[in-house]
Amino acid sequence: MATQLRLDEFSPFKARTSPAPEALGRALERNQRVPGALLQLSFDGQVAGLGISDIWSACCELLLNAQLVREGVLDHFVLDAEQIFDLSYAGELLFCTFSREHVFAVIREDFASSLEQLVGDIFAATASPSVMRIGAQWGASAIRGLPYAFRFSEAELI
Repeated sequence: MATQLRLDEFSPFKARTSPAPEALGRALERNQRVPGALLQLSFDGQVAGLGISDIWSACCELLLNAQLVREGVLDHFVLDAEQIFDLSYAGELLFCTFSREHVFAVIREDFASSLEQLVGDIFAATASPSVMRIGAQWGASAIRGLPYAFRFSEAELI
């Protein structure tokens, strides 16, 4: 049975990675893949994880997702062309819906800030964090300019 949420209830939210962001930043600088790297989204102790196949693309997409959440226009959390969960908005709250039984209300700004902080932590382990940030923001803008369906393979569209 689904839990009835009140608008004054929210879950603490934290975005993190495994391995630590410092390891991902070093790998990014060396242009290396990190087998088994995960993005972990923690909702009050419950964690959703998704593999990170390309660190640079993931950083660009996380920055884009943060921006779209702030604007209240992102309806699915997407990373590497995989939908993780649905999003809906009620004022400053963001509802993250994995299933009828797993709905988490988080503060929208906390969600966006946590994604941006994670990207900042990854870039902090590089020789030029500010240049990396500028490049990733440009990358996020370039992704946003693409038609939505272009981001998915034909198999995902069927």
